[in-house]
Amino acid sequence: MWVYVSSSIKGVTVYGARQFRAYILMRADRNNIGMEYAMEILILITITSAIGCGIIASNKGRSVVGHVILGLLFGFFGLLITALLSNKKAA
Repeated sequence: MWVYVSSSIKGVTVYGARQFRAYILMRADRNNIGMEYAMEILILITITSAIGCGIIASNKGRSVVGHVILGLLFGFFGLLITALLSNKKAA
């Protein structure tokens, strides 16, 4: 689950994955960026996280496919989880 924290005058707002995507799309519409560009950015972030998870998992001797799926589902947090896991290769 992605978590995005936004600070404003009223306080701090925490968004879950769905709210984060809705927030990005709303901001894109408000700034006249265009909805297709906002979705492309989110897809690019997700794919980059999945590839990064696969590379890190491969270097640590863990399941590449499992960690790519983790990266696709959880984005940056999947990448963080993969990076923090211990090395399974014999030293």
